[in-house]
Amino acid sequence: RIAAAEDGALAYHAQPSGRAPVVFRLVAHDAASATFENPAHDYPQRIAYRREGDRLTATISRLDGSNAMSWSYRRQ
Repeated sequence: RIAAAEDGALAYHAQPSGRAPVVFRLVAHDAASATFENPAHDYPQRIAYRREGDRLTATISRLDGSNAMSWSYRRQ
């Protein structure tokens, strides 16, 4: 979920498989993308979303861009 972090800044609160939430702070955004980062997390450290037309691509990686994995979703 996207919500305010404790300091009021926007953040992505990831909670896969019901585990404890991990907070990724919003570090960049524009009309078609949003990037969230948490340098203290083991993996992923970056979660990025980009919209191009009817396609949304989600990418996870380390801060340096290594170990990137992407998923693409198309609106029908």
